[in-house]
Amino acid sequence: MNFLEEERMMKTDSITAEVRKHRQAILEAHDWDISKLIRDMANDPRFKNRKVIPAAPRSKAKILKTPL
Repeated sequence: MNFLEEERMMKTDSITAEVRKHRQAILEAHDWDISKLIRDMANDPRFKNRKVIPAAPRSKAKILKTPL
């Protein structure tokens, strides 16, 4: 990707800026911890009867090392 492509991708409109602002506020309220966010969503009455997919523990993630 060259400089012009990066610059074009970084431009935002007012809707994108507002979404990013709200996303940052939500994450900051949960100390940038997705597990806390998911746990709070699972206990939120607005999400009752909705399936919340739990975050996978990081320790179970494995990186496969294969030769190229």
